[in-house]
Amino acid sequence: MHPPQESLQVRSGFDKGKIVLVAFLTMVPIALTIFQDYLEAHFRQYRFYFSESFLFSLIWWLFIPLLLIQYVFLKTGKITGWWQIPAFIVLPVLLHLLLYPALVWGISAMWYGHTFPFERTLQYALAEYPLIVLIVYGGNWLVSLRPATWSKTTVSETISIYQEVEESTVMHLQHLDVTENGIQIKVPTSHLIYLSAQTPYVCLHTASKKHLVHSSLRRLEQKLNPYHFVRIHKTTMVNMDYVTALKSRLNGDYDLTVQDGTLLRLSRNYAPAFKQALKNRGAIVSLPPTLQDP
Repeated sequence: MHPPQESLQVRSGFDKGKIVLVAFLTMVPIALTIFQDYLEAHFRQYRFYFSESFLFSLIWWLFIPLLLIQYVFLKTGKITGWWQIPAFIVLPVLLHLLLYPALVWGISAMWYGHTFPFERTLQYALAEYPLIVLIVYGGNWLVSLRPATWSKTTVSETISIYQEVEESTVMHLQHLDVTENGIQIKVPTSHLIYLSAQTPYVCLHTASKKHLVHSSLRRLEQKLNPYHFVRIHKTTMVNMDYVTALKSRLNGDYDLTVQDGTLLRLSRNYAPAFKQALKNRGAIVSLPPTLQDP
């Protein structure tokens, strides 16, 4: 779930599903408006002009681009205070109500026999649609941003909480499936002393026997609990529960002894991470008394 920044930023870009939904919801009032104009012309016994009805339905067509633009700005914009919120609602409302008469005037001037004046269409829009437009853009704001904006925590605190929740809910492997003599068995990860790469396999070393799994050390490293399993070499990963001794080679590398007496090499490239893992564990559990680092 998602990196600390000064303000909450969400991946930008148009969601195809939202485009389809907005377009569909826009087509419904367009069709109803044209049908209403037809019924009104029929019952009042005057001629129905589909072209004019379609032209004035632009009030609904404008919702498609403007809602999507508002959504993207809400998701990618930096909201640093409540005072900014009205701008994300009022500005699209004003833009909508001004663009509508401008488009009606421009289109009618170019392709229609009669030009509809900007002022008259603006008066019509202000009389008929301001509340509807306000509700639509306000609703889009609620859907897009309300959970992030109404939170009582700061953005950095919120992201930290998200990270803690994500880390606490990661499902690490509790066992590994291995096949021996055509039979699949489960090897608990708590039984693993260390793992060694034998491409294209990984050898699982337990106190009683060895098992081969068709995987890579890197892939298993991503799935095993990092509190217990630490990489000590490009070909080896050890279970920290079984480490009994650590001795320097005086060249940056170390000899690491595990519970079954096996001596493993701790590469200088992985030594800092290993020592940090020891410190992290030392704050919770006591290290073996034989553990030493000259």
